[in-house]
Amino acid sequence: MNSLIHIFGPLLISIFIVTPLGTCNENSWTKLDITGVKIALEKGMPKISLEILQGLIKERPNSLEVHFYLGETYKALGELKMAAYHYEFVTHLNPKYQLAWEKLGYCYEKLGLFYEAKKVYLKRLEINDHDVDLWILYSRFLKEKRYYHDAEEAIWTALSLVPKDLELNREYALLLEKMNSNSKVIAKQWANVLEISPKDLMARYHLAQAYEHLKEIKEAKKNYLILVKNNPKFPEAYLRLGIIYTQENFLPEAYYYFKKFKKLTPYASLAYQEIIKLYKKEKKKRLVIKTYQQWRQAIPYNEQVYLDWGDYLIENKDIDRALNVFMSGLDKIPQSIGLLEKLGNFYFEKRDWKLVKFYFTKILEHTPHNELALSRLARCSIEENELTVAKAYLTLLRKLIEDREELSKKGLIQSPSRLPASENAH
Repeated sequence: MNSLIHIFGPLLISIFIVTPLGTCNENSWTKLDITGVKIALEKGMPKISLEILQGLIKERPNSLEVHFYLGETYKALGELKMAAYHYEFVTHLNPKYQLAWEKLGYCYEKLGLFYEAKKVYLKRLEINDHDVDLWILYSRFLKEKRYYHDAEEAIWTALSLVPKDLELNREYALLLEKMNSNSKVIAKQWANVLEISPKDLMARYHLAQAYEHLKEIKEAKKNYLILVKNNPKFPEAYLRLGIIYTQENFLPEAYYYFKKFKKLTPYASLAYQEIIKLYKKEKKKRLVIKTYQQWRQAIPYNEQVYLDWGDYLIENKDIDRALNVFMSGLDKIPQSIGLLEKLGNFYFEKRDWKLVKFYFTKILEHTPHNELALSRLARCSIEENELTVAKAYLTLLRKLIEDREELSKKGLIQSPSRLPASENAH
């Protein structure tokens, strides 16, 4: 009770000062009630607001204002279906009431009613088709729902109203990329962004990428070079330049840009991988090994460095060293399925069944449905004459393969077997 006096006391006093006692008519009391509703909503007391409005709606069932605030009240209470009902009632009473349409659209979006929300946007745009902000909101709504072509049309309409708006031009270019549009169209749009803002670094980068896709390497290179000149700490540009110069067989330039990239991103595996590719191309084995060591030192818990390094050593017949690399990786990452498989497969080829069992059992501990591990352990059990164990592994393996093939037939997965081709055929 005290809280109600605190909220409505000053309001009652002001009404009686302004309106002489005995002259309050029905409209004055309605105005007083609506003002009370507003205050209750502002104070975060929607239940009080609802009590007032439930009395008013009986007296004035077709009041636009009462229905609007019933919508506001139910929205505050989280009852969006009821809120939408009252907002919709308001739009029937006044089809050009933009705020009611906006609130109705909000409710439909929150309720997941896409088509109803879309109709509301279209109705609002019918009322005012020159509202740029509304076209932008509509395009973002469509984009969020992955209606990209409709979103593109909405952004295009907005751009026709404000053709030099930087953010809108940038948003349009990003949408074109998301839609996998023609690279020429994308390049043209990023060029439009740069025309408005010549120092826009991201626009310059995206323009260079579009030229790469168009195979216009000269233009791509030119834009990447402008980018690193304007911002020497833009790592992706150095990476792309390194790749371009590698493709053109200008290896000193490629080294330069890859090393720049590595300096800026010392914890990115890609930097080391690209440099290793160059050293392999030039058959500089010592530098390949040195770069693998640098990679391991920078990112010691990255599985890929050990897998790649070990494979490289195996290619060069340096088997003992490769095994040491795999083992050192496993010390750092004991749950690495890739490294466990490498070691298990190595000993499988050597027919060392004890170690095969050790590594593939470890794999099953982490991934119980690993088909390769089941296959290897079944073979291992057969070799060790543990036929009951082998049968259990093969039964589970057969069940997994049948389940996968059934799901594949239904189009639910595209998951090829990880078994070697020979074992799949068998």
